[in-house]
Amino acid sequence: MLLFLDPGSSMRPCIHARTKLRQAEKVLRSKSRFSFQALRPRYVRVICVLIGEDDLKRSRRSWYDFDTCICHMSTYVVGLNKKNGKLGYQNKMTMLELPLCNYARANLPLDAIRAFKNMGLYGLEPGINDLDHLLYVLCKRRHVREAQVFLDEVKGGFGVTVKTYSILVRGWGFVGESGEARKVFDEMVMRGLSVDVHAFNSVLESLCKGGEVDEARRLFREMRGKGLEPDAFSYSIFVHAACEADDVHSAFRVLDRMKRYGLVPNVFTYNAIINRLCKNDKVEEAYELLDEMIERNVKPDVWSYNAILSFHCNRLEVNMATKLVSRMDTDSCDPDRHTYNMLLKMLIRVGRFDRVTSVWNKMIDKGFHPSASTYAVMVHGLCRKKGKLEDACQYFEMMVDDGIPPYSSTCELLRNKIIGLGFAEQVEILADKMERSTSCTIQDLSSVMRGNRKNIKPSKEEDSSEESDY
Repeated sequence: MLLFLDPGSSMRPCIHARTKLRQAEKVLRSKSRFSFQALRPRYVRVICVLIGEDDLKRSRRSWYDFDTCICHMSTYVVGLNKKNGKLGYQNKMTMLELPLCNYARANLPLDAIRAFKNMGLYGLEPGINDLDHLLYVLCKRRHVREAQVFLDEVKGGFGVTVKTYSILVRGWGFVGESGEARKVFDEMVMRGLSVDVHAFNSVLESLCKGGEVDEARRLFREMRGKGLEPDAFSYSIFVHAACEADDVHSAFRVLDRMKRYGLVPNVFTYNAIINRLCKNDKVEEAYELLDEMIERNVKPDVWSYNAILSFHCNRLEVNMATKLVSRMDTDSCDPDRHTYNMLLKMLIRVGRFDRVTSVWNKMIDKGFHPSASTYAVMVHGLCRKKGKLEDACQYFEMMVDDGIPPYSSTCELLRNKIIGLGFAEQVEILADKMERSTSCTIQDLSSVMRGNRKNIKPSKEEDSSEESDY
């Protein structure tokens, strides 16, 4: 049976007649050398997916997950290509990975496992690398228990490796189950596998995330006894653990040990300490660490600078903040959305509107396209400043003209401010402009501008921590 998905009709499944079935089979057979990217929904109108009766019922239940359905088509075309002798190893890997990834992303771990088991039906016998990939995608989506159960079921039929166990160890640590991570590690040792540094790092990280830092230190000391030399990542695990525990002194001790052994921390390790220093009001030491990074040829990234910039902006230190942004230009580090949001918010709060305009224009000249959160910083900030309502309306109109849907909270704030000052007709002008937008989301939000929140839900972006930017 073939399931047709039409993106133009909200991608709801519908079963076509037998003639449509034959047409679809003909199309699929003609695509034996197809490029999968050419079949993505943005490029085609109709996608055909081979499914069974049970899958059809599930597809009706989760029709919104387009990629979950596409994986059936990929499996079907793999079968066609295999029969025609046109399937190379690289294509095999791509096709094996695709269904597993999409089922895991759709939070259907048991279906990912079923798809893995059924690969043999299409002449694609999965190997240990394929098993590792399945376990990885399941753990990445926090389906660690399902991954563990499946490994226990099939490990007798595969030559499981240290990598296989390490994936599970890290997965258990990712979900905060350090005890389970240690069990998997101990099983790996009991099976006589040659445990490498990567495997040790996996269990060290899991133990530290679970709060068992002392046990992690004990295991760390065992590494050298087994003839293994800890690498930079081994030490960075304890740096992150110390920063999480607000123990900067211990973090610097680990950093000094790394220097003695000639190991260079990466940017993420440095960022963890810089962030903790700024939270503890030790910005001078954060600057020293920033200088050390450059001396040791570790290029600071935007997060390195943003941690310090946040310190200055929260204290309304305009000169220090602008100097830091200038330093970013000198060090060839491009500001991101959070950089501009923090800087603009601070400048508006202190009333430096000339600098606000300068930063905004420079941002546009750099080719940075403001997001809804950046526009929200401007609109929300200006609405709170006396005599700046007109400017707030201008930025709101710019956002609508650019086709960027505003947050519903931004619409409400601007509407209430305008009505509060007695300019109700301006609300209608803005709402009419939103209705004429080519964006359906902006059209829907025009009702919020008119004071009707019915059926309007906040966007995921609005619900996230980005809203704290403004």
